[in-house]
Amino acid sequence: MNDNTVAAGILRGSALTLRLELARGDWYPESEQGPHIVVDAFAEDGKPPTIPGPMIRVPRGTQIKLHIRNTLSDARVLHGMNQRPGTDAPVTLEPGESRDLEFNAGEPGTYFYWAAAPGDVLEGLTGHADPVTSQLTGAIIVDD
Repeated sequence: MNDNTVAAGILRGSALTLRLELARGDWYPESEQGPHIVVDAFAEDGKPPTIPGPMIRVPRGTQIKLHIRNTLSDARVLHGMNQRPGTDAPVTLEPGESRDLEFNAGEPGTYFYWAAAPGDVLEGLTGHADPVTSQLTGAIIVDD
């Protein structure tokens, strides 16, 4: 579980460098010793997946340099890795594929990033989301 107290990546000057993976892991929603389910989630390279995904927190004007890799056996479409406000520019990642993305953080606020199977819509608010893929979510926080 991610308590969202530590920002992901390395911030140097006005640039954040971040390496993320789409990975499968065990989620213990109640406690580390409680029952678990296997889910897809985001992880920083070399770290276990977290729910929610790694928190991206930067000051306004930060250039975000993201390297993302899909370690899953199925394709996923990444959303929300774009300047805010702005237009979502979905990126499809095939199994084993890596991409480098770069964008300006944009205006202060709290924003959402997520991934889903191609053709899926984000249905988490209706209670009908796939329990395995519905945990591919995280936050981008842009401070003033």
